[in-house]
Amino acid sequence: MPLINKSNDHICVIGTGIIGTGIALDFALSDYKVKLISRTKEGIIKAKNLINNDLKFLLKINKINNSDLETIKRKIKYFSSMKNSIKDCPLIIESIYENLNDKISIFSQIDKISDPEAIITSSTSSFLPEEFQLSSTRRKKILLTHYINPPYIIPLVEIVPGNDTADKTIYEVYDLLKSINKKPVILNQPIPGFISVRLQVALLREALYLIDNNLANAKQIDDVIKFSIGRRWAISGLLKTLDLGGWDIQSSIYDTLASKLSNSINTPNILNTKIKEKKLGVKSQEGFYKWTKEEINEIKTNIAKISYYIDNL
Repeated sequence: MPLINKSNDHICVIGTGIIGTGIALDFALSDYKVKLISRTKEGIIKAKNLINNDLKFLLKINKINNSDLETIKRKIKYFSSMKNSIKDCPLIIESIYENLNDKISIFSQIDKISDPEAIITSSTSSFLPEEFQLSSTRRKKILLTHYINPPYIIPLVEIVPGNDTADKTIYEVYDLLKSINKKPVILNQPIPGFISVRLQVALLREALYLIDNNLANAKQIDDVIKFSIGRRWAISGLLKTLDLGGWDIQSSIYDTLASKLSNSINTPNILNTKIKEKKLGVKSQEGFYKWTKEEINEIKTNIAKISYYIDNL
């Protein structure tokens, strides 16, 4: 029996930021009913605006039709209180900002007012499932579901069980995510950064080392990734790609280069400088690049188009 009955059940999403609204929209696009919960009326207004903008974007890239709009919108109901909204939800997804104490407080409240059989997940990218399980009476029903922004475009969801998470819980969530065409990956055990963030930080450390030491600039690094390894990785991943080249060759390259790569655990100087100068990226219109609204829309559109194209290969 599936975790969610599309006719009667709602999925609850707590948090109305970019990830929370993106998760809600992702389920609504696959015909699931969603309850989206904010603490404030202002949060609900913000959520509606985010979802309307995302729908306009999906129209622009021909992922949905005008005739779909009202049906999708009706799938999402908005609430400003958990008390009257989550008690009958079989799946509750916490997606508030990354503050552990506030997240634990949410889990504690969910414990008291939701169905004891409900599964509770968090979309956190910073914390481990045990930190939530310790505050709950239903440890077997808790795990993490880590999405990549934007959730309705990027197919990966990392499922991170805690030591006490029941296998039944893991596979009910896995099957649900597969039903909306996600590509869930179940981690063997909880580790900081999961798989995706660890790999991204490992590559980022070397990229920032190259910039800090005037060995390359941001555009050179991005061009190398875009026009070579990035294209291969998008189709076959890292290890399958290197299988094609042969591990005898890769072993020789590793032995030669590994000791010459950055192993620093300190924040790179260039990153500290960007923060100090408030060059934070798109949100401040400048990071390593200067951004206009047109450029932001263009890159977002291109990422979506190539993602959908790869999905259909």
